[in-house]
Amino acid sequence: MRVVCIHGHFHRPAFRLIILSAEGRAIAAHENALFIETSAKQRMNVDEAFYLLVREIREHNRVRRATLLNSFMLIDLSGF
Repeated sequence: MRVVCIHGHFHRPAFRLIILSAEGRAIAAHENALFIETSAKQRMNVDEAFYLLVREIREHNRVRRATLLNSFMLIDLSGF
């Protein structure tokens, strides 16, 4: 499993490529990724994007650890 976050920023007229929020969300959904729209200039959702990604990484690691722990069998060898 991988943790992916796609974030979009507001359009700058100097750039010709414009991807609408709906398109970004669709790409993220197709890639099973997170999506958040950000604006560094306006300080909109910048911290939220970082925290969202950190939370997802922590959750990914928690699930991975639990899966690994559940895959081990404990054998009582005290009787040998």
